[in-house]
Formats: sequence, C-alpha cells, structure tokens
Amino acid sequence: GRASMGTAVALASAKSPTGAGGRPSTAPAALGRSVSVVSVSGGTNFNSSSSSSFSLLPSSGGSGSSGPGGKTAALGPACVLPDAVSVLSGPLSAIAEAGSVRYDPILYCRLCRLVGAMLRSQGALAKSQGGGDNDEKGVDIHRGTYDLLRSFLVPSLSMFPCNPSLASELWNVLSLLPYRVRYGLYGAWKGDGLEKAALRARTMGMGGKRGGKRKPLPNIESEVETGLSARYTLKRLSKDNIRDMGRRLSKASHRNPLVVFTAILNQIESYDNLILMMVETFRYVTLLSLDVIGYCTLISLGGGPKTGLGRSKLKADGVNAAQWLSSLETFTGALFKKFPDVELRGILSYILNRLRDGQVLELGVLRTLLKTAGGYGFADCESTASLSEVQLEGRSGSLLLRRETSDFGIVEKTSRRAAVRLRSILQGGGGTGVAALLLLAQIRPRLLYGGSGGAGKKEHIKLIGNLYDNCQMVMGVLLDFLTDGADDQFEQGAAAAAAAASTSAARTGAQDGIVTGAVAKYARSLPTLRELHDDYGIDP
Repeated sequence: GRASMGTAVALASAKSPTGAGGRPSTAPAALGRSVSVVSVSGGTNFNSSSSSSFSLLPSSGGSGSSGPGGKTAALGPACVLPDAVSVLSGPLSAIAEAGSVRYDPILYCRLCRLVGAMLRSQGALAKSQGGGDNDEKGVDIHRGTYDLLRSFLVPSLSMFPCNPSLASELWNVLSLLPYRVRYGLYGAWKGDGLEKAALRARTMGMGGKRGGKRKPLPNIESEVETGLSARYTLKRLSKDNIRDMGRRLSKASHRNPLVVFTAILNQIESYDNLILMMVETFRYVTLLSLDVIGYCTLISLGGGPKTGLGRSKLKADGVNAAQWLSSLETFTGALFKKFPDVELRGILSYILNRLRDGQVLELGVLRTLLKTAGGYGFADCESTASLSEVQLEGRSGSLLLRRETSDFGIVEKTSRRAAVRLRSILQGGGGTGVAALLLLAQIRPRLLYGGSGGAGKKEHIKLIGNLYDNCQMVMGVLLDFLTDGADDQFEQGAAAAAAAASTSAARTGAQDGIVTGAVAKYARSLPTLRELHDDYGIDP
C-alpha cells in the first residue's frame, strides 16, 4: 500500500502482495512487486517488519544487505542532489519502464519538489561563490541529475491524465535549467520518433540511438492516444469554435506537448491561414507547453539532427522560398509577438549558426521577428516601388515619421513587451545582434560570386539578387532596431523599480544600467574599425 512521505523521498518494494493488516495491496502490479514510499531521513522503514521485504534501493550499510535487495537506504538532512539521485535512480528507472507511476501522482509531485528545492539550493550556493553570473540563466547540473530528469521526471508526465498541475510542477524544475539543457531533455523525450514512429523503431530494434534506451510501451500508447485526440480537434477548428477547440488542444498538450505541437506545426506548414487561430489557442496552455512550442519550432525549421535534411527550402522554380518555410516564418513572428516570454535564444542561435555556414535561406525568420515581434514592419522596403511621394519623403525622417507614413497612416498595433524582450536578447552579453550584423556584412559580397549553396554550385541569377536584397534589408532593419532608443525610458522605469525594491548595492548596479541607452550598448559591443577590417575582413 501507500505511506505518506517524510522530509525526503525514497522508494522500496515488497515481495508480499498484501499490505498492512493483511489487506490486498492497491499498488500497480506492473513491476511484479508493490511499490511503497518510505522515509530516508532516519525515519521508520514501513517494510522493515516483514521478513520477506525486498528493496530496489542500494544498501545503506550493515551486515547482510549489499547491493539491490538491501533493507533500507537512508539519506541525511544534509544530503546533496547527487547523493539523492544515486539512491533514487535505480527504482525510478524500473518504475518508468513499467509506467506504474501513473497511479501515484503525489509521488511524482513530491519528487519534482524535492529535485527543485535541491536545484535552488545548489544555484544559490553557486551564486554566493561568484559562479552564477552568466548570461544564459540556469543551474549547472551533474550527469546523474540529468539522467534522472531524462529517464524519469520528464517522460513520466505522459503517463498521467491531462493534469496542468503536474505540468506546472515539472516546469518549476525545468525552469531552473539553461535552455540548452531543457532542449536536450525534450529531444530525449521525443527519442527516435513520436507515436507510430517510436513503435516502429522499438519493433525493428532501432531504439536507443538518442535517448539511450528504447521508449517504453506505456509512453508510446499515451502518445498515440494524444495524437488521435489532437488531430480530431484540429479537423474541427474554425473561427467560430476557437475557444472550445483551443481548450481541447491545450488539455491534450498537458501530458504530451511534443505530440500536439508537432501536429499543429504540420498543419501550419500546409495551411498558412491557420496561423493566427493557432496562436490564439496557445493562451490556454501551460508554461511548459509554451517552452516546448519554441523547441518544436526550432526542430521544424531544421535545428534538429535529422530534421530538414530531406526537404528543400526552395520551391520547384529554385527562386522563391518553400511554402512550409514561409509559413513557419510567419508563425514564428506571430508567436513571439503574442508570447514574448517564450525562449527565443535557441532560434537566434540557429540562425547565427546558419549564417556562419554561409546559408541565408532562413534569414526570413530574423526578418519576420524584427517586423512582427519587434514592431519594425514600417522599415521594410519590400514595396517601395508603390510608395507615394509623401511616403518617400517620410522615409527620410525620424522613426516616428516613418512609422506614421509607412501604410497611409494605418499603424499596426505593436507589443512593447515583445520589442523590449527581443532587443534585450540581441543586446545581451553574447552580442547576438552585433554578431548577426558582422556575419551579414561578410556574407553579402560572397553571395554575388559564390551563391547560397557554396562553392562550385551555380544559383539562379534571380535567387542571388533576392538573397542579396534580403541581406541588405535585414542589415538595415537590424541596425535601426539595435540603435532605437524609443524604449529606453520604458527600460529605465523597470530598472528604477527594481532598484527601489533591492539593496543599496543592487541599486547602484541598476543605476549604472540606466545611463546606458540602446546606442551606448551597441557602441560598446561593436569592434573597432581596425578590428572590423583586419580581423573580420569587412571593407569600409
């Protein structure tokens, strides 16, 4: 049977099929043994009275108990996360394989809270020692903790019914990690495929290439059920029932967000008129699901190890961008405008890596982000041939005049939070915005001679012209966006509010950040003219 947990958590199992008092045990029989919860802080072992007790935990010492099969495994109050992981990893891996955790959501919640509390204490200790000052926020974890998250906590979410509370408990743990670690966990959760692809890989003996183990059958069953429900809902989605269908999709995404959002992105790639409706349905999802959306978008763009290799990013004419790529560009801009807190550094890092390789076909993603999420749609000169004389004169004025005269006085509604968020990432410690400018300046002259496919590959003359114009356009818009000081007052107010609620030392640091505006940040991260010419090979 079940027992309430003390201050720490451990797992044990009993050979006897009966619980306390001779009553039949209600725990799942998938493991062949009943699962119970015991205290590991020096408390009472609930199975110690039975002579036939058997524990999956390693022995805590003593005569006659070594290795699996020991009676108890005690952890002191001062134990750290690696010690707890070494005790819990054995029984939890067996439970994850059988899928029996679905019968005890309280155990799952307490495990999430235990790991989260230890991660917070570890992060506070690292920050106090001066090791937490990193632009990429998160707590560094050791290999055992990562394996525990990868093999149990993250995939076990699929075992439960649609419960947003469990997804929130898991997100409280994952939000403490850097986005690269989280994306690695999502990739292990996906494994060799989803739904039928995972079953096919398991049947043909191809499993375990990415996750280290074959995906358990209970997880595959849960993915198939969620996929059927999501596709059934997507077929009936329209403008009239967007609220009801949106809630159904969000409910299905609570336990299998990878399955739901992969199906949604597949629909968006074929039907771009669904983009705005899909973005509206995301208002009902959890924070974990929003983070998974960013990962799924990155994978669909080609950021995965096996994604994007089999489909061309150009149409059959070899000049225009493919339909699926154009739809994903529009979706990315609309998503980060509506939800600016979604992780954006993964997509920006992917774009920079593609620019380093000399590929500019995905540059439309950055252009759409600046136009839609950044509110710089007025700076796009794509239709300058149809501008009137008044609009052409307005183009030579300030940003406000350009915004007012861009579309005959009809100003598109922008999101200040999304613009500030995007600018803070581009102007962050990594210098993402300046790095993109330098890469574009290096690639632009090479497009005229080497094309976008590399040396020795001839491209259509119209494609070369379009790519060159796109590079020039993105460079201009990105430069204007990085040096725009319109939101400096908004950022200064947020910094002043944070300084007023902090200590004097933090107040001094916040005041130092107030005096630096957008232009000062850009000038500080830009290399000197000599470095631009000698080190980066950029002509003046």
